[in-house]
Amino acid sequence: MDNSKYVFVTVGSTSFDDLISCMHKSSVLQLLQSQGYSRIVYQIGQGKYIPTSESVPNKSIKIEHFTTKDSIENDLRNASLVICHAGVGTVMESLRLKRQVVVVVNSSLMDDHQLEVAEALESLGHVYLCPVPNQIEQILSDIPPNSKLIPISKLDTTLFPTLINEELSMVSESDWKGVVTVTFVALLIATFFWT
Repeated sequence: MDNSKYVFVTVGSTSFDDLISCMHKSSVLQLLQSQGYSRIVYQIGQGKYIPTSESVPNKSIKIEHFTTKDSIENDLRNASLVICHAGVGTVMESLRLKRQVVVVVNSSLMDDHQLEVAEALESLGHVYLCPVPNQIEQILSDIPPNSKLIPISKLDTTLFPTLINEELSMVSESDWKGVVTVTFVALLIATFFWT
């Protein structure tokens, strides 16, 4: 394993070529190199844009990429900085691993709940939010050196089942669809905190 300070960029299982291409601009690579990063690993999903070493000024940053793999946990765990799409699973896993995270909104795929979750996490100091990919350079340059986001507290897993039981006991038949959706999202988020 390479122990150098590196950035992991992940787009999930779909494509987000705008993010990959913006993260691969010469000016962004120079900025990251000036911040002490020596490597960028891109997970490009189904994207068509392939980052290569040819565009790296002075070959100062090592470039790697892959489409998908069974698990990106090691990539997340070993990265100094994670730049990811607004998928709740990726964001929450990155926070569980106590990574510095920049969440970039993919408006072509995103549901409103993804933006709402990202905005809430940013307002609490857990992530940096980049509303559009072409602002990533500005967001990265605005992050103070040695800044640390506020880690998410470990979840008390005894409270969640109690809350669900209480809420479900008060639901009428007509409200079940909304309850199922909210419960699914809550379970998804809670799953990432159970270790």
